[in-house]
Amino acid sequence: MNRLSSLSRPSSWNHSISKIPIPLILSGTFQPKVCAPLTIRAHSTGRRPRRALPPPVNVTDAARAHFLQLLQYAPGDGDSLLLCHRTSSDHIGRFVYSFDFISPEDVDARQPPKMEFVQLKDEGDRRLYVDDDSLMKVLGATVDVESEDGMLVPSLFDREGNLMDPNN
Repeated sequence: MNRLSSLSRPSSWNHSISKIPIPLILSGTFQPKVCAPLTIRAHSTGRRPRRALPPPVNVTDAARAHFLQLLQYAPGDGDSLLLCHRTSSDHIGRFVYSFDFISPEDVDARQPPKMEFVQLKDEGDRRLYVDDDSLMKVLGATVDVESEDGMLVPSLFDREGNLMDPNN
C-alpha cells in the first residue's frame, strides 16, 4: 500500500483536490543548500574625532554682561540661568521665553541629566542652560538684551536677525 494513500483525508475535500500529491519528508536528513559566507567590510581602526558641536544659542557680549550681573543677586545657590519656552502667565494661549535661575542640584536632578548649555564665564560654572523641551525652538538663535523704558530685556533673534516670536 502506498504511504500517501494511507493518509486520511477529510470528507469535505473535493475529489480533484485529493489527487494533489502531498510532499512529505519520509526518510533521510534535510541537507540545506550551502551558500557562500557573508563578507563584512571591515572599518578602519582609526576613527576621526567628532567635531565640536556649535553652542545651542549664541550670546552677545551685552547679554553675557547682563546675565553675569543678574547672577550676582541670584537667590540661594542659583549660579546659572535656564532658558525655557513655556506658556504665559499673563495671556491665555500664548507662549513666552523665560530666563530662570537654576542651581547645580536642580541641573543634576533633571531628566535627561545632560542639558545643552553656553558657558557665560571662562572660569567657574556660570552657564546659560537651554531646557530640553525648548532646544529645537531656540537652536541657533542669538540672545541679546534690548532697552525698553530704561530696563534691559533679553530677546532672541533668529539667524537672519529677526526677533523670534515664541508663538510661531
